[in-house]
Amino acid sequence: MLYSSVFYKAIAELRVNKFFRKGYRVEKVVIVTGASRGIGAATAKLLGSNDYKVCVNYLS
Repeated sequence: MLYSSVFYKAIAELRVNKFFRKGYRVEKVVIVTGASRGIGAATAKLLGSNDYKVCVNYLS
């Protein structure tokens, strides 16, 4: 899980820095499919804890 959190944080920082340099306002919004369990659930929790607005989708 450590690799995933470092990876997502690095990608988020790159995107935020890119947009702020151009003067755009960045809203952190993601859609996570398959978020009921496993990797999807872990991804949704990780991004939610990093101030993203998370929209989840799953089949039960």
